[in-house]
Amino acid sequence: MLVEVGASVCGRYAMAGGTRIPVMIGECGTRVVLRPIGCCTLGIAGSIRKRIGEYHPPDTTDLYFDLSGADAIDSTFIGLLLSLVSSKAGASVPAVHLLSPSQAVLEALERMRVLGMFEVCWSIPDPPTEWWELTGPTPEREEMTDLVIEAHQQLMDADPRNVEPFRRVVEGLQEQRPQPPPDEDKGE
Repeated sequence: MLVEVGASVCGRYAMAGGTRIPVMIGECGTRVVLRPIGCCTLGIAGSIRKRIGEYHPPDTTDLYFDLSGADAIDSTFIGLLLSLVSSKAGASVPAVHLLSPSQAVLEALERMRVLGMFEVCWSIPDPPTEWWELTGPTPEREEMTDLVIEAHQQLMDADPRNVEPFRRVVEGLQEQRPQPPPDEDKGE
């Protein structure tokens, strides 16, 4: 496998621009299981966020993240998970479960003080027997920026002790967002 200069390697998958990290998906009745393999990072968080609505049926009651093959997890991926468990008033969202998280994932969730916000389980009844790879186009840069901001805002909202380490990330990215052109129709 070719790895670009400056790319990091996590487990057996390279994380470099354009390199895909596999995410498998399986269905079992009204349950959907997502299984990222390797590092759960910004790159796959963006793909999951972009595709999650398209890949689970509307009658989905439970969304499982099988994290048994996760070598590591970053703050953006954790923030994505938090956004999924933080249901919006009146929204019909499936229950989110972390299935067999690796020790590295459990430690990261604990460090960010959010482990207690998730239901952790070690098995599911009738697991999927068929799996396919979650595919689709890579999210655009603006979508990724929005994801990073929202994910880190979720972490700060979850525990005040997360404000200090993540405030600068959010503020810096908000400053870099392109500003919309002034509205010329207002007659100003």
